Amino acid sequence: MRRTLTIFSLSLTAVLPAPVAAQTILLESDIWCPHTCAPDSAKPGYMIEIARAVFETRGQKVQYRVAPWPRAVANAVKGETDGAVGATRDDSGGLLLPAQPQGVTGNAVLVRNDAPWPWTGLTALAGKRVGITKDYSYGAEIDAWLAANPARIEAVGGETPTENNLRKLAAGRIDVVIEDAAVARYTLAQMKMDGAVRILHQDKAAPIFIAFTPANPKGGQYAKSLAEGMGELRQSGRLSAILAKYGLADWQ
Repeated sequence: MRRTLTIFSLSLTAVLPAPVAAQTILLESDIWCPHTCAPDSAKPGYMIEIARAVFETRGQKVQYRVAPWPRAVANAVKGETDGAVGATRDDSGGLLLPAQPQGVTGNAVLVRNDAPWPWTGLTALAGKRVGITKDYSYGAEIDAWLAANPARIEAVGGETPTENNLRKLAAGRIDVVIEDAAVARYTLAQMKMDGAVRILHQDKAAPIFIAFTPANPKGGQYAKSLAEGMGELRQSGRLSAILAKYGLADWQ
């Protein structure tokens, strides 16, 4: 019976319409693992897996590629891509944010394990050489401190700024690194640097989003679909399963 059906289907290839190709949503981000990791990895980042879980059930494919964060935002603003992954409300650049976040971020202050000084707020950074990621926003308070102390700041760009900053910290070239707490823990474990660097302080978490282009009329629909899909993933338990792969739990 299978062979008969195959022959019959071949005889109709000239008259049947070609299958419609699935629509592809192109997303960009820098390496900010576990939020966004290497595209060709079995673990491309939980935010990428969330996007695929939501959009592929709607007949849409998700393509993810790496770019420095400022370029990822600029490309999405211009409509050259469909979205940038990992935006806060402060650095979304006018992109469209879903009503529900796709993750959370919280600043962490990292020092070498032998650093003796305690955390007393931003005053503790006085006289310290501070490593940050170029063109990142760390929230209004820290951003204001960084702007007021440019001589003490070393900003690293590129696709792997966290690794570069942690190497500089361990080597004594800077005294402090400010980084997302989840990213810091994940990267320290991957680089096997837990014995050299520690988290001195961690701020309260804030939401992060997959932010969509306003230049494409579909951008608003993508944001709406993703917000709806977050509820579906929570209800089914799939969100918890995705986060567990990265050692994380649902933030709600």
